[in-house]
Amino acid sequence: TGSQVPRVSEVTSAISAAIVASEALKVNKAGDVFTGPVSFNTEYNAGNSGTTKTIDFNNGQKQKLTFTGDCTITFAFPTGVGNYVLRGIGDGTTRTVTWPAGSKYPGAVAPLAPLTNGTAIYAIYYDGAVAHVSGTRES
Repeated sequence: TGSQVPRVSEVTSAISAAIVASEALKVNKAGDVFTGPVSFNTEYNAGNSGTTKTIDFNNGQKQKLTFTGDCTITFAFPTGVGNYVLRGIGDGTTRTVTWPAGSKYPGAVAPLAPLTNGTAIYAIYYDGAVAHVSGTRES
């Protein structure tokens, strides 16, 4: 008595608005929880390596780097635990890569730089303290 029950159309409209608002979540925002597939609209271009390069994963979870020198890499990570991917691109010259101090590798073997004109895919799992790096090269 005295209270009104909302119409079905009002409830449907409110639910639709909530769904639209939830779809506006940003990927890479610390604290976000995803329960379905996640896709990325772009790959961040970290540029050329030179002889030293910091890959700052605050710029994006998926990045590419063109190796233009024998390179010592450092990482910068957002706060917390995360999975990251770095795509290395060869520039036509044989290069070497030195990973950040303290990094760990499957089988204790650090991944190599891309082949001369090839690509390498590096998967980095950051546990909040240590970067665990694995990788594979393709020609």
